[in-house]
Amino acid sequence: MRKFFEITSIVVSPENLNWFDSPQPMYFLWPIQELQNKGFYTEILSHSNRRESKKINNIKFEFFPSELKKRRRFSWQLVKYVLKENPDIIYCHELTWSSLFLSKKFNGKKIIITHYMPHSTFQGKLFFPLEARFLRNFDKVLVLSEWEKNELQKYSPRKNFEILPHPIFCENFLKYKKTYKKRDETIFITVSRVHRQKGLDLVAKVWPELEEKYKIKWYIVGSFTGTLSDKKYMEEIRRLTNYSKNVIFTGFYEKNKLIKILLDTDIYIQPSRYECFGLSLVEAQALGLPVITTNVTAIPYTVSPNNFLIDLDNIKQLKEAMITLIENEKMRKEIGKKNRNFVKKFDYEKIKKRFLEIVEELMES
Repeated sequence: MRKFFEITSIVVSPENLNWFDSPQPMYFLWPIQELQNKGFYTEILSHSNRRESKKINNIKFEFFPSELKKRRRFSWQLVKYVLKENPDIIYCHELTWSSLFLSKKFNGKKIIITHYMPHSTFQGKLFFPLEARFLRNFDKVLVLSEWEKNELQKYSPRKNFEILPHPIFCENFLKYKKTYKKRDETIFITVSRVHRQKGLDLVAKVWPELEEKYKIKWYIVGSFTGTLSDKKYMEEIRRLTNYSKNVIFTGFYEKNKLIKILLDTDIYIQPSRYECFGLSLVEAQALGLPVITTNVTAIPYTVSPNNFLIDLDNIKQLKEAMITLIENEKMRKEIGKKNRNFVKKFDYEKIKKRFLEIVEELMES
């Protein structure tokens, strides 16, 4: 029987498998059952806090303690287990020391990796050339956008890259009808971590001026780490908006509640400074919201050009985009309808089909 092992990039414990119900599991659960139907023996391997085996929903999980627990984590027990079990294909979620070691030792087999670009311009310049050279040991490197592929190919001697975007279950979003309520205020929404990467301070800088002229509200939905830097950043946003009661930090919302509030708002705004993909941007489009964001990194590949993509840190363009959409309800509706059609290219079924084709192609090569 053909063996397929998947190595997750997330550190989890056997008790903490709550990502089964989140959007994230798609990248490490969606191929497994399909491959089982095709006759593969499958396992999911994870870095964890201890060694344990578990079976959930007919999927076998193997957990391994990690010697290195940062982003480039390493588990010697995991590596030894893979070499002993000798699977036909390994699918790694990210470039960890474990996956790098296996790519060097796994001679004569096939190994796939999903690469996520470093999360800042500084990190990109520092690590990208080195990472690209490491990636030459993999038979296939799956990247999330054309931008990431182009950046990696500047440094990599091999052309083993293929674009496979982050999938979303389109039917779970398109089944909702976007309603346009008659009201005297315009509601903005951002769904993200409270972090400088997302450009929330840019919106905050123009907020007081716009609030004097228009009836507006801004929901910031997302997790807050509680670190000192994030606390300072949240306070900066509050200060820049003059502690407006119309700027509301909601905290984290589970999926159904999140969809409900997105459907009840008018404009999605997230002038990010960089994005590896931008899943929240895609989901907002799927629910029929017009988007204001930036024309940087992967965003032009994940956001329809019908939206407002401003230059990096350009407050003038940001204010103009916000005013245009505040004053033009018809434009908001037209963009929203086009966005719902645009996101179909990220549909789970379409991307899953291509992933399974890649696995079969590697098996036959």
